[in-house]
Amino acid sequence: MSTSRVCSTIVLAFAFAGQLLGQETSLADRLRAAREIAVNIANAAADEADRFAGDHHLREDSPVLIAQGDSWFAYPFYNVLKFLEWRHEYRIESTAHNGEWLETMAYDTDQMIDLALLFKRIKGQGKTPKAILLSGGGNDIAGPQLTAFLHHRNSGDAPLDGVIVEEMLANRLRGDMEFLITAATKLSQKYFPGRVIPIVIHGYGYPVPDGRGYVGGGMWYWRGPWLRPAFDTKGYQHTVSDLAIATKAMHDLIKRYNEVLGQIPKDPGMEHVRYVNVTDLFSDDLSKYKDDWGNELHPTADGFKRVAERFVAAIENPVP
Repeated sequence: MSTSRVCSTIVLAFAFAGQLLGQETSLADRLRAAREIAVNIANAAADEADRFAGDHHLREDSPVLIAQGDSWFAYPFYNVLKFLEWRHEYRIESTAHNGEWLETMAYDTDQMIDLALLFKRIKGQGKTPKAILLSGGGNDIAGPQLTAFLHHRNSGDAPLDGVIVEEMLANRLRGDMEFLITAATKLSQKYFPGRVIPIVIHGYGYPVPDGRGYVGGGMWYWRGPWLRPAFDTKGYQHTVSDLAIATKAMHDLIKRYNEVLGQIPKDPGMEHVRYVNVTDLFSDDLSKYKDDWGNELHPTADGFKRVAERFVAAIENPVP
């Protein structure tokens, strides 16, 4: 069974269980049916875990990675970190959350304490992290805030407001990322003095604002869609031609953000930062993009797998 079919089976089984438990049947019948559903879910999950992990196993000496980020690091079922752990045998210590804003990661005190606790835990285990992975910025652009980047379809202006794009991406988000990098660097120096631990950041692929959200629907708080509603608000129609215009706008927006992130390792004091470019891993060609994109913001399982491989290259072969 394919990855998508196994995941859908588990999601549908949970949804059915919720409906069943709400029916007016006897308690004994509901418990018996619930146990049967639980067995089916467990079997499907175990089969998928075996298929996903194969013969890979974590070892006591597996290199450790510290991670903070958004749903590319914490997406249900599959994400970059899961592939790094189960296909490349890194031990992951993560505080990543779905829907997390880069701004929050940088400035929220509780999140910074959580990140510090990861460093403290690893030091207490007598280990040193091989790298620090950071993922962020996508949620600061997506959602209702995306409307601020767009001109109305009927305004006669270009789809993107260039002034807002530059202020948000080149100033605010760049500042937020460099703030987070600086804090993570200070934590690594505090807990592992004398060691220069590389920090790996990444850009995003070019998404298509087609209105697709997470397959689990209401089971997950941050379920989307994340892009299409902003274009609806700005007067874009549900036509192929308007989708092409909206897709080009997202391409230009993400391209600019990737350029901003790619410049960070060139800044003074950021020489230990590695930028992972993933744009060539995903297509936004309207005839084939669904092969790479599971929905508006998140890659397919194979897409996440390819991103993880790029991370491995940056971790194992850092370029000075």
